[in-house]
Amino acid sequence: MTIDSFIKLYIKELIRNKIKILGVFFTIFLSLLIFSSVIVLRNNIENEVTNNSRTYLGGDLELSSKNYRLNLNEIETLKKNYKITEVIEFTSILKNSLEESKTVRIKLIDDSYPLIGNVVVEPYDALTKLKRTQNTILVNSATQKNLNIKLGDELKIQNISFKVIGIIKNLPDMGRFFVFGDYGIISNSNYDNLEMNNLGSFIEYLYKIVKKDYKTPIIKDFGNYKNFKVKFPEDISESLTKNIENFIFFLS
Repeated sequence: MTIDSFIKLYIKELIRNKIKILGVFFTIFLSLLIFSSVIVLRNNIENEVTNNSRTYLGGDLELSSKNYRLNLNEIETLKKNYKITEVIEFTSILKNSLEESKTVRIKLIDDSYPLIGNVVVEPYDALTKLKRTQNTILVNSATQKNLNIKLGDELKIQNISFKVIGIIKNLPDMGRFFVFGDYGIISNSNYDNLEMNNLGSFIEYLYKIVKKDYKTPIIKDFGNYKNFKVKFPEDISESLTKNIENFIFFLS
């Protein structure tokens, strides 16, 4: 076969298969476009997490324990140099009036929560009412949808009724179970009515801490709290970034 014949055959085959060839190039282009978009998305999210890690943690540092709660003397000692809020998280079954149920993560908060950032709720004053009124609850939008909840409905936790007075749109401290899924908030005034000792490993005591003079917390101040794990904003940033990277890898 001469060179001219080969060129003519090549051109003929190229014309006959041009749709397939264009399809391959389009697929490659689309793949590169999607991949670059995913990389940009990952970088933007990771930068956002890094810039707001202190808010996501809920303080300058956090003390956490599965089964140990600070006593009043320990809290008063910390309050000399730090602002502190106690958050108790536990997993429980939430039931509506039709006995439909959902496993949810509950935050039990005090009057100081949150130290950093804002809880966005509807109506706007629902968090304030929650802190003043016993047996009330705020739920997030996912829980509202899953259990078909309306404001004023009664929900049960451990057979104790709680009135829904608001819907959570956003929480500042979004670590652990609160990134996705179903969750709610109740006031710590309900603590004594709940059977917390029966929750086992599902319960966690958290203390969000902010230094009063806005300087970096001194780690030696917490050396005596052997029962607690100390976590800083960079720790929550690293944890969230790892989850984001796993999700981005899945998308890729």
